[in-house]
Amino acid sequence: MKSKNDIGKLVDDALESLSEIKRAEPAPYFYTRLRARMEKEEKNFWERLASVLAKPAVATVSLVLVIAVNAFFLFQTNNPEASNSTPQSAVQGTSISEDYFTLASNSFDYENLEP
Repeated sequence: MKSKNDIGKLVDDALESLSEIKRAEPAPYFYTRLRARMEKEEKNFWERLASVLAKPAVATVSLVLVIAVNAFFLFQTNNPEASNSTPQSAVQGTSISEDYFTLASNSFDYENLEP
């Protein structure tokens, strides 16, 4: 263990080094530049987009457009004669037993056939 004289000397050296410390000061015009940077209103892309979309005219037009597109798809009628696709009755059988037979024959396992 160190002697009390060695510890006292270390404490005195530490206190002497603290006596030479000066107060830290900022660079010239630091506060002016800081205030200018804080007052500067630089908006990023998302802030500008939100400010445009938050306007009542834009919000109303967007809402009406979304409702109109939804109404168009909701009330759109499917006319099979107008399209070139085959009618639904030609694809499916006319009875439940025919539909079952078609489904059962399609699920047959062709790989494990016995002679």
